[in-house]
Amino acid sequence: MSANIQEEEKMGKRYALYLLSKRGYLSSDLMAKLEAKGISSEIAKGIICFCLEKGFLDDAQQIARLVAKELRKAQSAKAVFFKLRAKKGIDENLLKSHLEQMAPSNSDALQKWLMKNGRKIDFNDPDEVRKMVAKLCRKGFSRNEIFSAIKSKH
Repeated sequence: MSANIQEEEKMGKRYALYLLSKRGYLSSDLMAKLEAKGISSEIAKGIICFCLEKGFLDDAQQIARLVAKELRKAQSAKAVFFKLRAKKGIDENLLKSHLEQMAPSNSDALQKWLMKNGRKIDFNDPDEVRKMVAKLCRKGFSRNEIFSAIKSKH
């Protein structure tokens, strides 16, 4: 190994540990940060392996954190899945397993949203109901679920 490569690896490890001391990263995110810093992809892969071996990186824990964060926004599990799946480098099977463990049923999440925000809505006004249904559809709930939850509430 030449001195240049050793110096690049040393600098990359130092930078990776600095970043990980600030907050947790997915391995794909850390890889992108290292490459943006000018570290070659081969050396960056080695640094990622080093961090994984030492326990500094844990993708499963980071995915669980991301899922919990998105579920707090009262979105359906389906919407959370598609939003996080679009994030590069997340293992879909791991994401599905975390969603199955952590996500409340869609009806529970919908009831929670209606309890929090439904008091403001005049259910006799068709425009307000239409806007609310559209908003909930964007959050990943189906129209049938929404209308059955509204009927059960009123």
